Amino acid sequence: MDGCETNVSALFASYMENQPPSRHFYMHTSREAEKRISNHLGTPINLNYVPPELQAQVLDLVIRPEFTGCGHLAIVLRNPFLYDIPLNMTQQLIQTFYHYLWNTNTTSRLQLRHMDLIVLDGAHSEQAVLAIKVNRQHPFYDPKCNGFSPLVQPTDLFPVKDDNSTNPVHFFIDSPDAVSILRRHNANFFVGTLRNSTNGFDAELTENLFLEEIDFLGSKQLRHTLDRLAKGLPVYETDLLIGDPYHMNNTTVEENEVYKVMLGQIWAGVVGFGIGVGSAMIG
Repeated sequence: MDGCETNVSALFASYMENQPPSRHFYMHTSREAEKRISNHLGTPINLNYVPPELQAQVLDLVIRPEFTGCGHLAIVLRNPFLYDIPLNMTQQLIQTFYHYLWNTNTTSRLQLRHMDLIVLDGAHSEQAVLAIKVNRQHPFYDPKCNGFSPLVQPTDLFPVKDDNSTNPVHFFIDSPDAVSILRRHNANFFVGTLRNSTNGFDAELTENLFLEEIDFLGSKQLRHTLDRLAKGLPVYETDLLIGDPYHMNNTTVEENEVYKVMLGQIWAGVVGFGIGVGSAMIG
């Protein structure tokens, strides 16, 4: 590894060591991409574990767009200039993720449990983009939910059918509240890392300034990805009220179950979309 790759690897290790128990580092690929890698190498490949003798070959392939099963990452690899991310940095992060996933001697078992590689089956069938926002200004909002974001499983909680079949309608999900929580955590980590580095630190750089830049880049990158993965699809927004004036005060929130909060009731208003959601339990 050269100096830059070593820095990415060391930074990734430090980041993983500082993750709370509830937060996993997630990446996904597709069964089709896994099959393409297997066909290219002439041997079956399971991307959740690749034996040492094949790792170098697979690492060379997973950074090529045609072997990348995540649509977003494939677009970033093809258009790094649109995302303001150096191509080699994206490539190194992907390779570092897989390297740590496959090699128990480079990380602790605890860190390995914090890494999720999901291999998705089938093709995209989303028919809309759904942005899920939490109304934290409503008088019934429960302050105990500060720092929490609901886990939503659209096909389970919103069994919406299209007009001509019994198949549920699938959505691309955007959860700004979950993104905000993670970005705040990341700003704290990276500014702290810079502050403690030996390369000098800009005293004017604060977590808020860092977060502003992340938000700016994130919004631009989201637009580029949606323009390609969800071009022409309608975009809808929800306005969720987390809390229940009758039951929420009797609900306790376990800090180590960030995405498993039992909500007494969700009041959802979907702008411009014919979904009626009465009450639901998210767990």
